[in-house]
Amino acid sequence: MEYRIGAPVFADDGQVGQLDRVILDPATHAVVGLVVVQGWLLSHDVAVPAGWVQAADEHGIRVSGTSERLDALESVTQSQYTVPPDEWIPPDGTASSQFLFPASPYAVGAFTMPSPQLVVPEEIIDLEGDDVSVNDGTPVFCTDGAAGTVSRVITVSETSVMDSLVVDTGGMNARLVAVPLDRVTAIGDDRVNLALAQRELDALPEWETAEPMSTTG
Repeated sequence: MEYRIGAPVFADDGQVGQLDRVILDPATHAVVGLVVVQGWLLSHDVAVPAGWVQAADEHGIRVSGTSERLDALESVTQSQYTVPPDEWIPPDGTASSQFLFPASPYAVGAFTMPSPQLVVPEEIIDLEGDDVSVNDGTPVFCTDGAAGTVSRVITVSETSVMDSLVVDTGGMNARLVAVPLDRVTAIGDDRVNLALAQRELDALPEWETAEPMSTTG
């Protein structure tokens, strides 16, 4: 994708603003978010997760969702990001002033961290206590907000390598959905981050009726 500073940014219901900065993972140089400055339909500057970007070229950038969804994102604050150090070499054809680095993994919902390999003793386990480093009830977050809690861990058949997490969405219409490991971006002591928007999580099938998931082993 081609990101041009100053390019118009379009949501489903029209142009929302312009691209101001690109947020990079400093370790991999992967794009993890875009700073969009307020425009026609935004009341404040926002950091849009990279997972929301549908297309980007010389004509502009298109992101999923409506302007209302984008406007609901928190305002960009200076404390959330850092400028690249003087010795940092930007990608070819760009200037370092076009980029920001997240000050923490949670500065933007799509920030990608290496997925740790969890060791669990059974193919499917109801999490209790300190069985693994993520427990039953650990909060789960999509790129656009809270999504539910961890219910179970599924592992690759006949191994102890985690394949997916079962998430309890909670609320009046609670569902259990299996999220593949490659859509889990971070696992900490107090939260699990997903590289999924809420609507993408909602589109996953019920875990009890889901087709068997393909394994990596």
